[in-house]
Amino acid sequence: MSTKLTGTITRKDDHTTVVKVNRTIKHPIYRKSFTISKKYHAKNPDNLGQVGDTATIVETRPVSKSIHFKVVSVVANNKIKAEL
Repeated sequence: MSTKLTGTITRKDDHTTVVKVNRTIKHPIYRKSFTISKKYHAKNPDNLGQVGDTATIVETRPVSKSIHFKVVSVVANNKIKAEL
C-alpha cells in the first residue's frame, strides 16, 4: 500500500512542487503532543494548484534524486480577494 499524505503547497516550479506536511505526535513516555513538519518534493505534471493550496500526494517510484511523490489532487483554499 502506498503512502498518502496531505499538506500545504509551499513552492511551485514547472513540474515539481514542494508540499509541507504537518503531523501531530504524542511522546511515548511523557504523553505531550507536538507537531513535526517535513517538506516533500512531488512531481506535478498537470501543474495543479497554487502556493497556499492543500494538496494530497502519493508515494511513487523514484523519479529523481529527491522526487519520490506525485500530486494526486488539490483543494483550493477559499480566499476572498478584495477588488478595488
